[in-house]
Amino acid sequence: MTKLLQESSCRYKTLPVIDTMKRIELSSSTEAYIWAPRVLAGAQLEEQTAALLTIKGGLIASVAHVPRGELPGRITSHPGFYPLAEGTILLPALIDAHVHLSLDGESGQERSRPDESGEALLPRVRRHWEAYDACGIGAVRDGGDRAMAGLRLRRLLAEEGASGPWIVAAGQAIYKQGGYGSFLGPGCSSMEEIFASLQRLAAAGVDQGKILLSGIVSFEEYGRVERSRWTLEELKAVVREGHRLGLRMMAHASSAEAVELALRAGVDSIEHGYFITGEQLREMGARRIAWIPTIIPVAVQARNPLSRCRPGRRAIISRIYREQMAKLSLALQEGVSLGVGTDAGAPGVRHGESLLEEMLLYRRAGLTNRAILQAATATNASILGLDRHGMGTLKTGRKPRLIGVAGNPLAALEALKKVDYYFY
Repeated sequence: MTKLLQESSCRYKTLPVIDTMKRIELSSSTEAYIWAPRVLAGAQLEEQTAALLTIKGGLIASVAHVPRGELPGRITSHPGFYPLAEGTILLPALIDAHVHLSLDGESGQERSRPDESGEALLPRVRRHWEAYDACGIGAVRDGGDRAMAGLRLRRLLAEEGASGPWIVAAGQAIYKQGGYGSFLGPGCSSMEEIFASLQRLAAAGVDQGKILLSGIVSFEEYGRVERSRWTLEELKAVVREGHRLGLRMMAHASSAEAVELALRAGVDSIEHGYFITGEQLREMGARRIAWIPTIIPVAVQARNPLSRCRPGRRAIISRIYREQMAKLSLALQEGVSLGVGTDAGAPGVRHGESLLEEMLLYRRAGLTNRAILQAATATNASILGLDRHGMGTLKTGRKPRLIGVAGNPLAALEALKKVDYYFY
């Protein structure tokens, strides 16, 4: 399922994978029972043993401790009874809070052209969506593309009644003409166009609004990022309009200057946040502004052929992503809602398998496995607005969007490499 980053190599090492995952769809009209040797339940992922989950009306009706040998016959003979293998642990399905379904994550060259339609892109974005399904990932937040192919796929899947990862879609990004982001949207030359674009996206059914406040991080010169083209008053007005339209507002901000603008404007989440300061993290905690650090798209370049492994460039890249990692523990200490997103589709960042790689970087940064799992489940669900749909935790009243893995990820995150059961 995953290709782990190797510290001493510029290339990925591929692990052999045999797809034996059992996908089990639990309809809202069917009664079902899941028995698991162990589960990770509630917001704190508390471990419970010999757990019997009763599913009614598409929701978890109860979670009870029942040893395998004490299960009543009416349950073990029920056609909707699913006993999991010994050694399996059941937990909420993981969520990737920042992806780009229209980008390939291989060469970095497969981007939508200005004249490429959403229909033409659909086979590609569907293939990438299927990569998340193959990994048992429960939801993704798509950061958009010029043709809004991610949003189109979400609609098509709904029309087909297809089951699999939930797509939270931004549609297109809002940015000022001439700045970074031409592959994410058409760009706007005036505030009137910006408001019109945001209103058009809301009418099209996007889940969140995305604003580009900076360029991307330079790998040639440490600390260099294209300056923001926004004034604080402009940004405040756009965030207010997004909130009026019922949209959570996410901000691409890859410099301390851009992060400061996002903070002052009251966005809901800061994406990337490279060169973020300790003071800014304290304010984010106080203001309940979430952070998606996206470490893997930078870290992979230090080991990836795309960087050509030039010694000077690699030193800059390593410094950037290691400093980003060093901020993670501080973010948790300051009460920041720390999510997990990969920026999958960026050069060298493959869809699906990169989520575990990002989580392993969190572990290298010193976070506990429990904190990392909470970030990738309950916190991500909250950031994406999926908690109101019952995702992100295993508890009564929630939808059973769950995975079963051999081994305990609280002891070793590597247990997530291979998902044996996927309930949705």
